[in-house]
Amino acid sequence: MNRGRAPVAGIASADLMPVPRHPLPPVVVGLVLAVLLAAPAPAARDDPPASGKLDAHLFAPTHHPKAGDRWPIRITAQDVDGHDVRGSVRYAWLYQGEVVLRKDPKVDRKFVGDFRDRHLAWSKRTIGLTLTFRAIVDTKLGQANLDYTVNVHR
Repeated sequence: MNRGRAPVAGIASADLMPVPRHPLPPVVVGLVLAVLLAAPAPAARDDPPASGKLDAHLFAPTHHPKAGDRWPIRITAQDVDGHDVRGSVRYAWLYQGEVVLRKDPKVDRKFVGDFRDRHLAWSKRTIGLTLTFRAIVDTKLGQANLDYTVNVHR
């Protein structure tokens, strides 16, 4: 009845004692089930809490700027509770829905809550075109594309 095992000195019943081969699987299965049952549903995990949503706005002086004149803009970014959010800005210009130019601001692109760029101006090449100025705001709460339709004149 040795079944190929080496004799154990001092323990006569070693061959008769059942030795569990996998003692952890029931414990692991129990832990996995506990974690899965305690975790929220996938739909609940995908959406950030209401206080984590981004509220960003773009303010510009006019939709009809004059070519060559300064066109100062202001961007604000807060969470829905009104707290200022840290972020960065970059620009894109669109013509008929297609991006034709991308640029970073000439001023520091990083901000907290309020961003101002007083150095923007529209080129004479844009006179008569209907363009969309897009300020892209990147934060930990997400990204906001702030579009502003513009028709430049002389």
